[in-house]
Amino acid sequence: MNLTTRQQEIIWSAIHLIDEKGIQGLTIKNLSARMGFTEAAIYRHFKSKINILSAIIDLFKAQTAQIINEKEHSDDHSLIQLKNIFSHYSTIFSKDPAIVSVIFAEEIFQNEDSLSARLTEIIETNELFLGRLVQSGQKNGELRNDIDPSLAATNLLGSFRLIVKKWKLNGFRYSLKDETERLTEYFATILSPLKDKTNQEQA
Repeated sequence: MNLTTRQQEIIWSAIHLIDEKGIQGLTIKNLSARMGFTEAAIYRHFKSKINILSAIIDLFKAQTAQIINEKEHSDDHSLIQLKNIFSHYSTIFSKDPAIVSVIFAEEIFQNEDSLSARLTEIIETNELFLGRLVQSGQKNGELRNDIDPSLAATNLLGSFRLIVKKWKLNGFRYSLKDETERLTEYFATILSPLKDKTNQEQA
């Protein structure tokens, strides 16, 4: 994703404007006032508000692709990879919580089919990768094999999205990274291979 420095500034200003005023507050007029530019200066870099929203999605899509690419080439245990993925996302959101107001607010895109489809694609890409990771762990004997990989992936991603939304609703007052660690530890317990009955009786 090749963006100029000015385009990146506009994108992040738009993200913070949405966080502060909602999607209705994202107008070229408000954006230019926030940045101290003329509206014409904004239009030189983006043709419309939709183009700006599209660039925001592309930014997060690029981040997602980078994270997945790194994890796909990792030799770590499957559970470690799962923890690292969500830890990475929690770090991104903790660094700049405003992005949560865009990425986790699907209603922003509901009237723009092309944007909605691209956001859905990011979610599905994450689900498919997590499913592959669970399946790989099952084949290697690292994860229990009596759980559907795709459902496990959906549960993981859905639970993470829920704690992120709760974090936002609570004004980011507590540590998202701590909550994410608690979540991944919980799923580690669920996904770890079950001890056989003999071992449980001896324990």
